[in-house]
Amino acid sequence: MSEYERQRIGAQLSARRKERKWTVKDVAARTGRQPSRVSEMETGRANSTVDALVQVGEVMGLRLMFVPDDRLADVMALLGQPVPGRARTTTPLNVFDEVFIPDPEDGDEEANH
Repeated sequence: MSEYERQRIGAQLSARRKERKWTVKDVAARTGRQPSRVSEMETGRANSTVDALVQVGEVMGLRLMFVPDDRLADVMALLGQPVPGRARTTTPLNVFDEVFIPDPEDGDEEANH
């Protein structure tokens, strides 16, 4: 999960907690998690598991779900929220890219032929 996504989800958790007038300690007591861990989740500093996000969300009356890209605008409109930006994706490296460093002379050789 990207930092952007962690922060977006954390902001939702924080907003919901504040709506309920709960403290971080209240959420921690209801989930059995450390208050520092709940705080890290809310600020996006923690790379939380899906299980942890589901547990904390359910305690606050939230559900974690996937929404198809082509329906996201509809769902966000129902919630009265703007459509969030897309997470930046990166192209995964393959084993060859991770193991071998390109030789700059190989490129010059091809250019000279």
